Amino acid sequence: MKIIFILLFLITQSVFAVIVEGEKGELPIAITPFQSKTGVDVDKFGEKFMETFLFDLKLSSFFQLLDPKSFIEPNDGESETTIKFQNWKMIGAEYLVKGNFEITDGKVKLTLRVFSVVEEKAVFAKEYKGEVTSIEPFAHFIADDFYKFFTGQRSVFQTKIAFIKKVKGKKQLFIMNLDGTEKRAITSNGSINMLPSWVGTTAIVYTSYKDGAPNLYLQNIYSGQTKKLSSRDGINSGGVASPDKKTVALTLTKDGNSEIYLIAVEDGKIIKRLTNDQAIDTSPSWSPDGSKLAFVSSRNFDPHIFIMNKDGSDIKRVTFQGNYNQTPKWSPKGDRVLFTARDERNKFDIFYIDLNQENKIVRLTQDDGNNEEPSWSPDGEYIVFTSTRTGSSQIYIMDKDGNNQIRITNDKDNYYTPRWSPFE
Repeated sequence: MKIIFILLFLITQSVFAVIVEGEKGELPIAITPFQSKTGVDVDKFGEKFMETFLFDLKLSSFFQLLDPKSFIEPNDGESETTIKFQNWKMIGAEYLVKGNFEITDGKVKLTLRVFSVVEEKAVFAKEYKGEVTSIEPFAHFIADDFYKFFTGQRSVFQTKIAFIKKVKGKKQLFIMNLDGTEKRAITSNGSINMLPSWVGTTAIVYTSYKDGAPNLYLQNIYSGQTKKLSSRDGINSGGVASPDKKTVALTLTKDGNSEIYLIAVEDGKIIKRLTNDQAIDTSPSWSPDGSKLAFVSSRNFDPHIFIMNKDGSDIKRVTFQGNYNQTPKWSPKGDRVLFTARDERNKFDIFYIDLNQENKIVRLTQDDGNNEEPSWSPDGEYIVFTSTRTGSSQIYIMDKDGNNQIRITNDKDNYYTPRWSPFE
């Protein structure tokens, strides 16, 4: 998919940096619908662009998007001389966003302008060019640029989510944008594929029965090139790449019991066996610096979350509540470990361990079906997970404290194990 972005400076040859300090949701912004300068709007480009652009900004929770119904005179032009700033001050806007686009021969040129309502002047203006057929990535790119302007930080708007979906009774691996658009099948082997995990942004490691047994594969999502990483006797599953992308921690049962091993990404050779216990050890998850692994073990009878060094030493139990804790995921910031637990109602919900507060347990979901299989966004601000709150298993996103829960899949199919891509 070819997308071309060209940046032109429109304000005295510069764009002013605005780094806003404060809590999320504290920046009131008014965004008017972007208009076609020529009256041409191929396939409702403007409507689809705004839907994606606004989804990203709402997801961030950094902005307070003002209700368009409160706008007194939204069509007051796009220059400092025509905009009636007093009208925007009256509704509490601190910034005003205006935009327009032109469509010619399948290409779009979009201009975005941001005005400080308080200072009554433009502070940001850029022109972008792209393909009309690439609305979603075009909008995500511009939303990312917009977010950086206000926060000085990279957003997750251009990242992807890998997941498993049932197709004709079989489970296939897919990827999609973070808003649920542009779903694309990575496997179509008519078998059962499961437990995907990213290796950088271009490859995914997963377990598949396509050769008859649960083997571990590494596949490039663009070229389709696939190699078998592990096909040892028994189960080869739950593979997760280390932060340096050189090793994969996974669960093997080749010795008759479920244990965690390290193998090399290059050739799949075993580097080290990390656990050696009569109980079940499974579901490894790397710390962001690659020095430790969280995992699940039943060595104290019920499955609980443990942490160990990357060489298997210094194993410590970190959950002491509940009787069924599973699927740990270490946060990119290193301060939390997500996990799923079964509560007293036999429902599954999502919790996290606060490693900075003596392993305090915090609950994120409750009373909404089964909520499982959480995965962090690469900035550690959001969580993607599955929920059966509407009947079928669908994919949702929430912020790291369980707020702002948004459903991003919306059909009768069942979705499993969503995994957020890294930045790189």
